Amino acid sequence: MASTRSDDEEVTKRKGVAKLGAFYGYWSILGTKANSPKAIMRVIRRGLPYATVKFLQDTLELNRYQIATVLQMSSRTLERRKRSGKLDSIESDRALRLFRVFWRARELYEGDQEAALKWLKRENAALEGLAPEQMIGTESGAILVENLIGRLENGVFS
Repeated sequence: MASTRSDDEEVTKRKGVAKLGAFYGYWSILGTKANSPKAIMRVIRRGLPYATVKFLQDTLELNRYQIATVLQMSSRTLERRKRSGKLDSIESDRALRLFRVFWRARELYEGDQEAALKWLKRENAALEGLAPEQMIGTESGAILVENLIGRLENGVFS
């Protein structure tokens, strides 16, 4: 099947996201200009813009239900955040965690976002048959996924 113009535009968009993130750090493409630990914490406490949710949905190929689940929000809360234009600090922290794990998976695959997304969605024996994306709803699960990525980067059989 031949690729369509919209497919080509999507690939170009993702490559652009990868380049931006590599240059500025992953937090900058979440709608912030934070460039230090204090600045990042300040942004998280104030709340990320709702546009972050849409960006994560598009980048990580998640539907509304999936993004709400990962951010541990109801559909109604997600809609309220859309109207207010801002996430609260806890939701912002969860959004950053989600993107942080994606970013680490992307680095594992040397910038190949498609491969990273496939890996995140695929069941993994090292995670007792769970897909990494199923683990990142909690900080503990995200740490386990990041540890697995670290082992894989260092050639440790997992």
